[in-house]
Amino acid sequence: MEQQIRESIEDEVRLIVTKLIKDLKKTGNHLNGTAIDYWNVSFSESIKEQVKKRDGYACRICKKDTDLHVHHRIKRKNGGDHSMENLITLCGSCHRAVETGDLAHAIRKCTRNAFMHYHIPVAKLEEKLNKAEERAQTRADLKEIFRLIAEDEKEDALVLLDRLIERYEG
Repeated sequence: MEQQIRESIEDEVRLIVTKLIKDLKKTGNHLNGTAIDYWNVSFSESIKEQVKKRDGYACRICKKDTDLHVHHRIKRKNGGDHSMENLITLCGSCHRAVETGDLAHAIRKCTRNAFMHYHIPVAKLEEKLNKAEERAQTRADLKEIFRLIAEDEKEDALVLLDRLIERYEG
């Protein structure tokens, strides 16, 4: 049962964070082909309060109910306005993680936040995420090895391959 809850939380966090990271790259309102920069447009406390109320005064990712921020799905500098559809409540930790634009980092941090909120031990999560990061690094190293071989830089490829093998031999 605990494993099903963990997987459900992981899946939900992954879906929400992936959507938010994609939204960061979108552009919103334009004027004469240029995104309207809403950075200097007043962002009222009443709008923030409406968003928090709509979202149940909790982070939409991890469900934490303290240190709440209102996040623009589409960045203000890219034409993201202050409409309710473009705003979402996030805790400070999830907000900072999403704003990095680094999907793997944001999923890791927000999943950890959710597990902590639900009092689920995070040691297993850390182990799982570390293994996922190792696999991603291995894929990147292998791509680099193939690139080096294709460019006839075999000595550099062998050095990288040796390091890769060392990592797995322990």
